[in-house]
Amino acid sequence: VTKKKKQKTKFYPLFCEGAQSDQLVSLLPGRHPCQCLATKHQLINNCVNCGRIVCSQEGSGPCYYCGSLVCTKEEQDQITLGTKQSEKLRNKLLQAPWASGTETPFYKLVRRAQKSSIQESSTKATSNEFDFHDMLENDTSDEDLVSKPVFGAQMRFEQGLINALSNRDKLLEFDATSAKRTRVIDDELDYFATEGGVGSAAWLSPEVREKVTQRVMELRAQRHGHRLQSARMC
Repeated sequence: VTKKKKQKTKFYPLFCEGAQSDQLVSLLPGRHPCQCLATKHQLINNCVNCGRIVCSQEGSGPCYYCGSLVCTKEEQDQITLGTKQSEKLRNKLLQAPWASGTETPFYKLVRRAQKSSIQESSTKATSNEFDFHDMLENDTSDEDLVSKPVFGAQMRFEQGLINALSNRDKLLEFDATSAKRTRVIDDELDYFATEGGVGSAAWLSPEVREKVTQRVMELRAQRHGHRLQSARMC
């Protein structure tokens, strides 16, 4: 009687190389943000706006960070044709939802903050040329989020560049005019001073400075004379 060996079931981790050669890693259903940088999943494309590397787990659709459309090369070639089918494909990709349970994308959070700031400013303003409330009610499509993304980092970069250029121009103007704009007060002279420093103290009058210099020379001569006498005695 031959005993059959019981085959053990092999389990493979979800995010590593599996048994099949044509599938490097398992994919979760739906669009999920992934940070693998296309090292574990197939590359979809790079976002031309923010540079995010989109893999097949995120899929074609709005970028998770900035909301710009990211799709494969084949889909991009079809969209650039300008036909009705290409327009339908573009709208379909722009409306591609994220999987349930996914955290709110960054570009939607920015848009919400922008809307709240507009609402606050519209309530405080006494006279408005535009009806901000109607604009907020009608502007709810993701396509507008893609076409007009707002980035806090970009705004900070532009403001920093403006400040740097302003500081550069100010320093160049100071160097060109060579005007005296600073005054150095050396408090050390009030407490610590050498023999030469006492005679050249800036807060002394010329007469007092001359007397102090003469007195220093006399003391120096006396010390030098005492040294000569002690040397002769030895």
